[in-house]
Amino acid sequence: MKDRKPSESGQALVLIVLGIVALLGFTALAIDGGRVYSDRRNMQNASDTSSLTAAASYAQFFDANQIRHSNWNCGDSWYITATALAKTAAINRAASNGYTIDTDPSDDNDGVEATCFEVSYGGFTDRFIDIDTYITAQTPSSFAQFVFSGPLVQTVRSTARVRPQTSLVFGNAIVSLNPADCSGNQNGVQFDGSQDVKVNGGGVLSAGCLGTNGSGSVAVTNGGISYGARWTNVGPGTETPDPIKNNGPLPEQVTEIDPPNCGGLQNRGASRNGGNLLPGNYTEISVGANETATLTSGLYCVSGGVSVNGRGSLFGNGVTIYLTGGDFDTGGGSQIQLTAPLSSPDPAPALPNVLIYLAKSNSGSINMLGNADSRYLGVIYAPDGEIEIGGSGSTLPTYNTQLIGYNVFVHGNATIDINFLESQAYQAPPNIDMQR
Repeated sequence: MKDRKPSESGQALVLIVLGIVALLGFTALAIDGGRVYSDRRNMQNASDTSSLTAAASYAQFFDANQIRHSNWNCGDSWYITATALAKTAAINRAASNGYTIDTDPSDDNDGVEATCFEVSYGGFTDRFIDIDTYITAQTPSSFAQFVFSGPLVQTVRSTARVRPQTSLVFGNAIVSLNPADCSGNQNGVQFDGSQDVKVNGGGVLSAGCLGTNGSGSVAVTNGGISYGARWTNVGPGTETPDPIKNNGPLPEQVTEIDPPNCGGLQNRGASRNGGNLLPGNYTEISVGANETATLTSGLYCVSGGVSVNGRGSLFGNGVTIYLTGGDFDTGGGSQIQLTAPLSSPDPAPALPNVLIYLAKSNSGSINMLGNADSRYLGVIYAPDGEIEIGGSGSTLPTYNTQLIGYNVFVHGNATIDINFLESQAYQAPPNIDMQR
């Protein structure tokens, strides 16, 4: 009798069973995995919109109750009231998307919470509220239970941040946005010469270099003096109070002004002979010696610069001068009397409380001189350009303004007074952005 080989008939059954298990696993992954992904996307959208809705509720409360960066206090009673309204708004928004949350995320990973922050960076304090929304949900499965044990549960989180209305750069009167370190007298805020600079109502802040290189003094009332990179003092001048270092970057939201809309303005070409000017698009505005130009209230968009020669005069009440190219240049001895529109500009599209604005693409300069009868009222803003003030003599123009430039240079041997009033400053509206 021949020896019989061992039977192999059972091996096929094992392979078939293993194949079925593998197929079930792939089926679970394909079907239930798609459900998990879809549910997570819906949950994230619901969480995001809930946090944003709560942030919008805060912003509306800030506007209605005059809550600003300047009067912000996390310990005040307004925070309790505003937070209750914001949480209710988030809960209702989540419910409208089919999710039930409460005010306590710690119990079941469902809920909304808010945290109030006042973070000091040395030369400035950032104030904001973070709203965190958590949503937890279980995804029904069709096949996954054959392969995986337990329910398909996942949790998502969203954080929205809301800042109150604030004056630009938290109300500092002289600001450089250039973060670069010192390189001679080229970067940041530079004080040179023998002038005495008095800043009232706001501080001096440089994102990078601060140079006090003359024999004069810099005195700030109701504010500080700060720098982001380095402070150099090579002269006998004094600073009051002592400069301090900033430990963090400026939030983008407090350094930006939306540009005006020049599209609907009439094209008016070049003005070189003074006279009464109307709002519009200009290629150039030039005022010669012994000439006078008067700007009617409104927006002036200029592509080739504004210049006032010595002994020339430029007047304007309720105006915004927006330079897409060229410089704003006034000579010594000229008379400049310019005021920005009020908080509700009339006529629009002039910008409230903004007097001179060098467009972001404009790396030109704003040179502000003038005689003792000159005055500037409104924000001077050159985010990619330079601002220069100074000159000779015992008395200089009145600056009721903020000077915000990429670089700011103050020089000469005159006494300079710069006055900052929050009521006359451009106000950045409440800002909302997603953190994650």
